[in-house]
Amino acid sequence: MGDAASFPGEMAIKGCSGHMRSIRTRLSLSFAAIIIATLGLFLAAVHLAAVTAIETHVADQMRTGMTMFRADWQRQQRQMAQLGHVLAQDFGFRAAVATGDHATIASALINATRRSGLSAALLIGPEDKRLAQGVAPATADWTRIIRAVDDGARSGVLMIRGQPFQAVAIPVRAPQPIATLVIGRHIGPTQLAAFRDTVSIALDASIVPAPQHDAQAPTSAEMTAARMVTLDYPLPHFGTTGSGEAHKNAAILRLTYPIARAYAPFRPIQLALGLISAGALAAALLASWFLARDITGPLRMLRDAAARLGSGEVASVPAFRGAEIGGLADSFNRMAQAVAQREARITHLYTLACHDAMTGLPNRTVMQEALTEALADPARHGMAGVFFIDIDGFKQINDRLGHAAGDALICGFAERCRIILGEALLARMGGDEFAALVPGDHDRLRAVAQALVSAAALPFDLGGQMAYCGASVGIAIVGEEGLTPDRLLHHADIALYAAKAAGKGCCRFYHEGGVGEPNRYRNRPALTLVTV
Repeated sequence: MGDAASFPGEMAIKGCSGHMRSIRTRLSLSFAAIIIATLGLFLAAVHLAAVTAIETHVADQMRTGMTMFRADWQRQQRQMAQLGHVLAQDFGFRAAVATGDHATIASALINATRRSGLSAALLIGPEDKRLAQGVAPATADWTRIIRAVDDGARSGVLMIRGQPFQAVAIPVRAPQPIATLVIGRHIGPTQLAAFRDTVSIALDASIVPAPQHDAQAPTSAEMTAARMVTLDYPLPHFGTTGSGEAHKNAAILRLTYPIARAYAPFRPIQLALGLISAGALAAALLASWFLARDITGPLRMLRDAAARLGSGEVASVPAFRGAEIGGLADSFNRMAQAVAQREARITHLYTLACHDAMTGLPNRTVMQEALTEALADPARHGMAGVFFIDIDGFKQINDRLGHAAGDALICGFAERCRIILGEALLARMGGDEFAALVPGDHDRLRAVAQALVSAAALPFDLGGQMAYCGASVGIAIVGEEGLTPDRLLHHADIALYAAKAAGKGCCRFYHEGGVGEPNRYRNRPALTLVTV
């Protein structure tokens, strides 16, 4: 008999033995996968943080450089405008322009360009007569410049022979406008090199013609497909915005920076992180193997002890290091004691499930079971009545004095009912409603109900405040054929509502065809509060 009973357990233990090694392998592989994933996420996070920081720094430097470029552009524009106004207001220069003295005009333009370092000085006279110094515009350039001046151009980028110039136009008056003076400086490699020296990173700057570029504000720094951070700033047009000639004068300042150049200082750090991660991975794999062995060893001993326990032997396991495995061994050794404690706990929980937590009275479930027994064998239990009891004025007290006072009232009322009913079953049905199974004939049931009503009429001390309430009772007689516990309770509930309708503080019996005559006993008003 013992062999037959232990055979399946032995087979199961042998099956578990074959899995111990696979458990160790799975644990090792699981730890390795977690470590690899963690290291991968760490390296990815470090790389992403570095890339984000680098790109943000480059973009900030570009925006800083662009701000400085705009400030320098505006300063140069003001200086050229001041110089142009001085020359345009010179009496001799105006006289030369008015008389067509080309020699004097040329001399003045030469002196102006040399003295101020300008690259170009152009004069557009009456009937589109023109004179240039420093740079000779092509015919197409002259046409575009004259048309822009006629359209009201005063400053901006002017393209002359494909080269960008920062230009300013000043009218020459004597006193009416007789000509327009256009002066400018070339925006070439020398000027851009000076601009690059103002930022902390080695930006690449260039002026790019942009015939279709119509924006007036710098675009945001963008990463191009060639891994270049690029920021474009549209330069002001020399001409009316939106005109075709103005588009031909349009240009943008383009700042570029190879992202690989910014990454270069971080390459050694990335290499060091990779080597450290590889070493950490190797150490972690070795540690995971030993950890898996430490876990499966105690499990094997527990398996063997379980096999002996299953065969009827006395078995125990030694204490192991570690809270988890040690706790498992202690749990195994205390298993029999735990079973007994668990049974006691189940009994206790059953008791809690059948009783009201506040009053300690049985609950609706116990009442229904008692009614089921009484209805099943009425001859053995004799005549009895089901009371449905409700506290009159409970809601007012609960609302006025609070839930704590309401709970105290329920407990005090339950204690008075328990004293009056003695051995009769009293149960709390919920809220301020109670039910009782009281043995006795019609007269005794009425006497008990009156006693309950009288007891409820006495004042209750609710934490220093005396409260007067009352009680109404509905009674249904046990013994009618075909009744169920729910139906019987329903009859008592109908009688209770009849008592309520009759003015509260009384009892009523239920019978087929209507509710019986009310008890003539009355208590004092339903709710009276007296402070003590």
